[in-house]
Amino acid sequence: MTEPTGPGAAKGSTEDTASSASEATASNALAKTVAGDAYTAPMAERARVFARAYWTVLWTKAGGRLFRTWPKPDRSTHLSQRPAWRTPVNLTALALSLLIFLVVFVDEAAFAWADARDNEIKQLFLIFSEAGKADWMLVGAGGIYLAAIAVITVSPSLRVRAGYVDVAARAGFVFLAVALPGIAVALIKQIVGRARPLVEGEGYLSFSSWQGYYFASFPSGDATNGAAFAVAMGFLFPRFRLALWLFAAWVAFGRVLTERHFPSDVTGGILIATVCVLLLRSWFARRRLVFAERSDAIALLHRPHLGGAIRSHLGTAPSDIWTMLNDRVKGRRTDKAQDTH
Repeated sequence: MTEPTGPGAAKGSTEDTASSASEATASNALAKTVAGDAYTAPMAERARVFARAYWTVLWTKAGGRLFRTWPKPDRSTHLSQRPAWRTPVNLTALALSLLIFLVVFVDEAAFAWADARDNEIKQLFLIFSEAGKADWMLVGAGGIYLAAIAVITVSPSLRVRAGYVDVAARAGFVFLAVALPGIAVALIKQIVGRARPLVEGEGYLSFSSWQGYYFASFPSGDATNGAAFAVAMGFLFPRFRLALWLFAAWVAFGRVLTERHFPSDVTGGILIATVCVLLLRSWFARRRLVFAERSDAIALLHRPHLGGAIRSHLGTAPSDIWTMLNDRVKGRRTDKAQDTH
């Protein structure tokens, strides 16, 4: 078979030569950093050298090419394998039908049932349903994210940095998964302005926009927070998915029993939270953050890929670099000890 000739082939060979040269530049820079005179110093200098080698890899053209050439998912195959009924229009119609059914046939009966329950039981459920507040979810996820960023900033270890990048991405996913539906629901509540069950003299179909807490029943904010947290954490920790959904169901049931919401309110909140988290997961998966798109589904990335990517492009694993640094320092110390004697 004859090799292709012409301007296209020349252009391709020129690009290959340029990319090979940029990779060689990164490898040489890393080798020079590793072989530098800084190894004559103790641990602090060794950490500085390793950090310098890390940033040399990331900020060269070879590093940019590394991230640009990762395999991209086949979106056409992924979409073609979805069931025909799972279209946005059909799912929206199904959700609206469920909400209408609850409003017409369930809400009034559920309010009468909750109103007949004992006040002590209601107070107990009111205390437990406070777990649906977003404060502790956002503070926990935000705190983990900031702590991971701090470790990434100060740590000289490439493996530690790569691991905490994954931790920061997961914490950021949970934070956004709770915050974004919460913001959307807070706005929808005021626009719809549905009266809460505990408001006397108002029926289950009484609406008044922008009237504050007592006319902000649909959708339920606490049910939204609980469902968003359960779905997001369930994607990250599938083993605990059942327990997380029981937590979300407990919060939603408590809001109905304590006459803070109707069943359609908590159902609407759960639907909004689920849709928002699914869209957020797809956004993360397209960028290979925490998740990745496969041929048939979106899968969780179980470990960071930075170390493997550097190994494949530079031919040296981060652990091998660290071993080389240790051997070089030990050799220097041995030579100094021999010179002293």
